[in-house]
Amino acid sequence: MNPLVQLVWEQIGGWIGMVAYITGIASVIYAVRNKIGTWPTNIVSVTLFGYIFWKALDPSNALLQILYYLPISIYGWWVWLRCGPTRNDDLPVTGLSNRHRLSWALGTAVVCVIWGYLEAHHKLDVKQPWCDASTTVISIAAQYLQTKKRIENWILWIVVDIVYAFYLFPVQHLTALATLYFLFLVMAFQGWWAWHKIMKGQHIDPEAVTRGIETEWKQS
Repeated sequence: MNPLVQLVWEQIGGWIGMVAYITGIASVIYAVRNKIGTWPTNIVSVTLFGYIFWKALDPSNALLQILYYLPISIYGWWVWLRCGPTRNDDLPVTGLSNRHRLSWALGTAVVCVIWGYLEAHHKLDVKQPWCDASTTVISIAAQYLQTKKRIENWILWIVVDIVYAFYLFPVQHLTALATLYFLFLVMAFQGWWAWHKIMKGQHIDPEAVTRGIETEWKQS
């Protein structure tokens, strides 16, 4: 095998990694198009990445995939399917109020600082603890907002993808991953624009949608 091809193949994790990345890309494409298929494809992707991280002796990232991204994907699938007006995959795209945007921004920033401090002082094998912590926390917040079809999730993904594509992976000489996250960055911009157009064409009360999700959750 060509040395360059071999390097890229090792960086993506072989055949399992290839499937994980393909399903991950498919999940983002579905999300951009506001299709519920984003969740089953994401479930496959995060499960495989959990396995890859575990085999690579990176238990913290493995557990993050399995204990957060897997259950939140199952939850997101259920919310998109059952929490719209007719409870049949018609959850509308909405935005947060200014008050909630401020709360999310402050809360995410605080958790980033706490997580970064813990990584910097207790996880000595991490070379970029503050950057790693921030991208992890923002990704967690973005994934949750995506489960509720809040358009702000794309803004958070854009921030994360910029850091990964132009800083975190390049400094680690992970060219294949940096290229992949540049692709994710482009798709995140497309997702924001597509959801923005969808939201403009809707005539709904965002707070009513939030109450509907909470009511459905309590009844389940």
